[in-house]
Amino acid sequence: LAQTNLGGMLMGSSCVSAIEAFSEASRLDPLYLNASVSAAVVLDLLGRRAEALASTDQVLRLEPDAPAAVLNKAKWLTGPAGAREQTETLKRLEGMVAQNRLNQRWLAFVKDLVAIERGEAVASQTALDRVLKVAGGESRFPAWEMFTLSAVVSLARQSRTADAIEALTRLDGAGSAVPFDMLVRSQ
Repeated sequence: LAQTNLGGMLMGSSCVSAIEAFSEASRLDPLYLNASVSAAVVLDLLGRRAEALASTDQVLRLEPDAPAAVLNKAKWLTGPAGAREQTETLKRLEGMVAQNRLNQRWLAFVKDLVAIERGEAVASQTALDRVLKVAGGESRFPAWEMFTLSAVVSLARQSRTADAIEALTRLDGAGSAVPFDMLVRSQ
């Protein structure tokens, strides 16, 4: 747990050090899946999506219904090859919501990120509007800083740098210490 907490603290300053801390936490306790899930998030932030998906798949082999891992997988599956699996993963998440195992807002969050990643014009504009409300602190959301950073990376990958900077600026204005170099690392 201490190594995972260290990894979380390091994310703002050194993603590489955060991954090392999460990896050490996983080595010390292979069944503590939060460390692997967190490492996957950082890998994705660094633009290493294939590694992030591989880490997520490893978590899902140990715990097939780990909500955070399923959420991440749904938002990271992209392109025509991943579309079918992404749809199936979103259905799994809807089932988790129906069973009260997952907060409905998390499902909406993932659907927003999927819309942004897919570049769906109308849907992604609506998603962006919600993201900017969360980033500005207008709409409280569990783990809203992580939500905004995930959205920023998705926006940057879609060459929507101005929108990504606006989200980071709002997040910064709400009192969060966010590493702006995430934009550079996510390209």
